[in-house]
Amino acid sequence: MSMNRFTTGMIVGSIVGAVGVMMKDTDKKSRRKMLKSSKKAMRKASAIMDDILTIYK
Repeated sequence: MSMNRFTTGMIVGSIVGAVGVMMKDTDKKSRRKMLKSSKKAMRKASAIMDDILTIYK
């Protein structure tokens, strides 16, 4: 069972939209800190997705 492209696009689009709204309401220092932490979270999420995809192959 794998996610199709539409579902993946919907999930990624929702996350990007939520981050965009959050960044709009922050100051420059908080925005920089948020970008740094989100890069770490994206690395972890991509590693998890890779692991899940290898399990279902």
